[in-house]
Amino acid sequence: MFTVVVPRSMTVTLERTVHVSPSLIESVDIRLLYISDRPQIYMPRQHQSSDAILVAILLLLGGIHQNPGPIAVSRPLKFGVFNVHSAVHKAPLIHDVIADHHIDLLVVTETWMKSSDPPAIVNDIAPNGFYAIHWFRENDADAGGVALVHADNVQAAAVSIFTTISGVDVLVVKVQTRRGRLNIAAVYRPPRTSKHAITVGQFCSELGVLLDELLALPGQLIICGVFNCPGDQGIDGQFVETLV
Repeated sequence: MFTVVVPRSMTVTLERTVHVSPSLIESVDIRLLYISDRPQIYMPRQHQSSDAILVAILLLLGGIHQNPGPIAVSRPLKFGVFNVHSAVHKAPLIHDVIADHHIDLLVVTETWMKSSDPPAIVNDIAPNGFYAIHWFRENDADAGGVALVHADNVQAAAVSIFTTISGVDVLVVKVQTRRGRLNIAAVYRPPRTSKHAITVGQFCSELGVLLDELLALPGQLIICGVFNCPGDQGIDGQFVETLV
């Protein structure tokens, strides 16, 4: 004979070894387990059955779930953008930014990483409990590159798109949240001093086509990153007009 001990000195005698986690009962009113007019634990049968008692306890305390799965994030997702200007030797800095600000999703621009780099390097920007999704420049061109670092309890996957912008890095990732699908478009446009730079006019024209494709996707859209579109008095007016 074996005994399972629960809080408030209540015991249940069973004919086999059973282990019940204290976390199942620590927040539940034990009175729910008693029949109102008798000092007995609820039994769904007329004759005593240890199996029936254990099943009743687990059901009452929520120890059995109809649809077991990952635990949902109970707080809003925290999102950030970091222009790291080469992430190759800055993994500890990225890890600190994520930890200090409790970030769930971090867009990293100018990773300067290449598809030919070993996994130990490209995955190093993701701290423990996180994953990294990369977009590398074609033909392993220098500089550029964008990535999304996300917590492992956040469902995220890269989305293939048909529209490209000349000389501009674009990574699109779909994220499943409690409120539905969220599409994150991470964009890095090199400054005009770069050999990969294009004019603001050409960028805005091609960006408009990209936005048409992104807005046709199911879910909500966040577009972010580094656009390098300064104007005489702030952000270039043509760029603002393209976005609105």
